[in-house]
Amino acid sequence: MVDGRMIKPSVTVVDLDGTLVRGNTLEMYLRTGVAELIRNGRIDKALAVVALVSARKARIISHEAMKYRAFTLLPRTEKIRLKMAETVNDSLNPHVVSFLDQRRAAGDTILLATAAPEFYVRWFWDGNLVASPKHGPDCKGTAKRDAVNRWLSDHGGKIAYFLTDHRDDLPLAKIAGNTILIDPDKKTLGTFDKNGIRYTVGTPTS
Repeated sequence: MVDGRMIKPSVTVVDLDGTLVRGNTLEMYLRTGVAELIRNGRIDKALAVVALVSARKARIISHEAMKYRAFTLLPRTEKIRLKMAETVNDSLNPHVVSFLDQRRAAGDTILLATAAPEFYVRWFWDGNLVASPKHGPDCKGTAKRDAVNRWLSDHGGKIAYFLTDHRDDLPLAKIAGNTILIDPDKKTLGTFDKNGIRYTVGTPTS
């Protein structure tokens, strides 16, 4: 409390795919799951997942339709869980990890906010989390912003830093204290500039 005013705890919010992790965890899960299906002789299910991915690449179905249908086909065994955790840990962005460690040391709460599904994110992340439910819809865009706002309301705190790589997170960046773009593409930079969002590119020291 300062001058009779409650000071809200500081929260650093970080995106998962392309930010905390170099790569896409959905692709990691799809590859790992299809390989496990083939090892178990479930070629029919493996081919069904491949067909869904192909349909998405051909823009026949939406990303969400591909993802949530594939989830009904892919195994969720202990072997898959361990392989996913290993793959994700090997793909962590060390600069982002270091920044989060600095913010923890400074007293921040770390909140992972992602469109990835909660069920597999929990295989490798045991901290505070906002993620997509098992059957959707995706926690992205305004949905991610609203979910983070609900988390802040429930737990207390205000966003000190927000780390992301993608323009889909523009709604959340608009309410963040400091936005840090991690390896953004030109479209993301253009979108943030057009909307007047102040940001830093890279991972500065806190």
